[in-house]
Amino acid sequence: GPLASHMHQLTQSLARSAWSVAVILLLILLYMGQYTYFMRDDLARHIQLRPWLEELCILAKCELPLMSHPEKIEIIRRNILSHPKEKNALFINATIINKAPFVQSFPILNLEFSDLNGSTVAQRFFQAHEYLPDDIDIKEGMPSDTPVRISLEIIDPGTKAINYEFSFI
Repeated sequence: GPLASHMHQLTQSLARSAWSVAVILLLILLYMGQYTYFMRDDLARHIQLRPWLEELCILAKCELPLMSHPEKIEIIRRNILSHPKEKNALFINATIINKAPFVQSFPILNLEFSDLNGSTVAQRFFQAHEYLPDDIDIKEGMPSDTPVRISLEIIDPGTKAINYEFSFI
């Protein structure tokens, strides 16, 4: 009768709606998964998301980059001397420490020299392999609360360079 026909149409309509919702949810999950996979470098910097991303990367067989919070790295000792063997060169020794409660990637070191007025006279950025000793594995990252000695050899920026400042990126 008409009631059975109406119930059949209602059941088909609900089934179609359920399938539509299921397909939309599946597409959303796929999109979120792809977004997470491709944006894992940026997302991995958020400490709250890190455990979740580590689990996801175990399943997806991907590698998470180390966290990077250069503002948590401090210089605890620094020294600039005339180079013992090279003319017009400086030898820089420093000790840096990671104050974050986790291992993080070694930062880019920015060394800036300025004159009496505070104007920049010379500036250079150094990658980790340029300032770390050869026995340190850069891929392992910078451990928490462990002093790391760094050294650089640079061309002397000249007599106008009165002050110098280290920063990390």
